[in-house]
Amino acid sequence: STPGEHMKIAALLRSIYFYSALLFLLVVSFLICLVARYTLGHVVAKRLHEAVLGRGLIHLLSLVGIASVEVIGKRPSSDERYVVVVNHSSYLDHAVTSFITPCDKKYFTNAKYYKLPLFGWTQWLVHDIGVELGSPEARQRSIDKSLDVLTSNTSSLCIYPEGTRVHNPPQLKEFKKGAFIIAQKAKVQILPVTLVDVWKVMPKSGAIGTGKIKCIIGEPFHVGEGDKGVEEAMATTITWMEKQLGLS
Repeated sequence: STPGEHMKIAALLRSIYFYSALLFLLVVSFLICLVARYTLGHVVAKRLHEAVLGRGLIHLLSLVGIASVEVIGKRPSSDERYVVVVNHSSYLDHAVTSFITPCDKKYFTNAKYYKLPLFGWTQWLVHDIGVELGSPEARQRSIDKSLDVLTSNTSSLCIYPEGTRVHNPPQLKEFKKGAFIIAQKAKVQILPVTLVDVWKVMPKSGAIGTGKIKCIIGEPFHVGEGDKGVEEAMATTITWMEKQLGLS
């Protein structure tokens, strides 16, 4: 056998291990969150969701040398509420952002994902916020839900401002303004977070690689007033993220 064949076999074994572990944890987290949601409430259910499906998955990957996560920067306080903005290059990003503890978080997600077996059902159970894209009125309802989460001091809000995974990581896609507008209206700080090399472990192709992932937590800051404040906050975040990704 050749080195190339060895690499293909190794890649196949990594993928089998990863997707088996993922399926197992999807089932376990759904059952745990189902019980917790109706006995302890959605905030506790979300904490368990991140612990089992998020950090649990990464720990299983680290056991066999597929991936590890290093958190760099000051972890946010459990007493503060933020709009956490994160770059998005992989489906594994959710698992990595679970290491931003002890900060309780709800995730902005496309409402259609609620229909996905296990993962989407669990997102619905733990009250992640489904964004309805059908009309301006539907989008406004999603924003109102987000403001309620923040102003009621329930949880922080985690948003991928690029809207979807990038096609050519580590490059960034154009940012949408929603996260910054929500932070401005709720009068909470933006907490910028850069995820480095997640896409090397789980790229868009779905083939599982290996890598040392970094979760870099930046300094929180308030969004200024008006449209200018939103634009400046967005530009500040992009500049900082590009620096962490080695793009500038």
